[in-house]
Amino acid sequence: MVTATWTATAASERGSAHTEGVGNQDAVGSRTVTVGAAATPVLLVAVSDGHGGRRYVRSQAGSRLAVAAGLDALENAVRSCDVLGRHDASAATRRGELDTALRAAAADATQRWRVAVLAHLAATPFSEAERVSAGNALDRDPLTAYGSTLLFCLASGDWLGFAQLGDGDVVVRARGSSRSPVPGDERLVAGATTSLCLPDPVSDFRYAVLAPEDDIDLVLLATDGYGNAFASDQWRDDVVADIGAHVERNGHPSLAAELPGWLSDSARIGGDDVTVAVLVRQRTQAATMATAPLQRPAALGGTAPVAPTLPASRPSASRRGNRRTKVFFAMIIAGVVLGVAAALAALSRSDPPVVPPPKPSQTVEPSQVPSPLPRSRSAAQPPVPKPVPPPTITVPAVPSQRVSQGPASRGAPSGSATQVVVGPR
Repeated sequence: MVTATWTATAASERGSAHTEGVGNQDAVGSRTVTVGAAATPVLLVAVSDGHGGRRYVRSQAGSRLAVAAGLDALENAVRSCDVLGRHDASAATRRGELDTALRAAAADATQRWRVAVLAHLAATPFSEAERVSAGNALDRDPLTAYGSTLLFCLASGDWLGFAQLGDGDVVVRARGSSRSPVPGDERLVAGATTSLCLPDPVSDFRYAVLAPEDDIDLVLLATDGYGNAFASDQWRDDVVADIGAHVERNGHPSLAAELPGWLSDSARIGGDDVTVAVLVRQRTQAATMATAPLQRPAALGGTAPVAPTLPASRPSASRRGNRRTKVFFAMIIAGVVLGVAAALAALSRSDPPVVPPPKPSQTVEPSQVPSPLPRSRSAAQPPVPKPVPPPTITVPAVPSQRVSQGPASRGAPSGSATQVVVGPR
């Protein structure tokens, strides 16, 4: 039985470094489909980043075609994945079939994107201005002009699946901590990225499947422009914590209203296009049935909670313990009262104690005096030593430390200047 549903919110903002006439080259989309006889809901999300270099003159169209191809391919794979519509499959079986579905979707999305690119080119041939801008023979390699990355995700119940080609970020939150589940690619450095326009993009996809025991409650998918707008390397921890707290305080509709403004700040500071999709898990009633109170059977009438009862002939352990405790304290109180009374009676019958004076040849030490009351001193008696004060210990002060923290809000600059360079890939 599905124990969780997912809600997606996405936004995309144009980078401030774009010259006049250059639009947002990122794209994002989502849809929800139902599979199986039980109509199990599956949320699908895709994000794409069109390359910003001069050669990629149609990457704005390429990223939009990539999102459409990714969603169509993922939906086709999900509908063919029998395990999503079944509730009796083992965890190992479900994980294996989801991984197979993701890999099939990646290959299908690549082929769909290439077909869509060629169809777009046939309907809109390259202009002379595009040929001059690209600086190469676009007709020999038309796919390069549409170069884009692709990242897509499926969420069904407590299961998640990811496939990623190129740069960008997948961040998930589990039990308050964040991590990146998709394996990295050591080739993605200094602005380099894998792409749908390369000869064999299918082999460059990376995958991840997360199970219910991973306990994921928030997912963030982002193009690289978002992470590049932060000065701190810990931005992933800060962002998922901030977004999670915002949703808990204000609800998911508030996130949809605030997200575009947050991304606008990041796009202005970082310069690159910024796109983010946030998936938030919402628990259903089925997840809390195990902790619900027992209900009165319908045959007895009504559905009020039924409290468990114990046999009437035997007091409960709690009541027996309370009775023993009361008896114990009563005995203690009685003993205290009798002791105080006896002490008062003895004091009323006796005279106050008298300290005999010392003999002339005897020196009385202070320790021999049974009374702490002050007494007069004689010449034969040595002075009573004064108590020695305890030594004074001086603790050196610990100098205060200044802790330098990264930005707490999305896209906020840190105290030190950090230059973000956005160059062609």
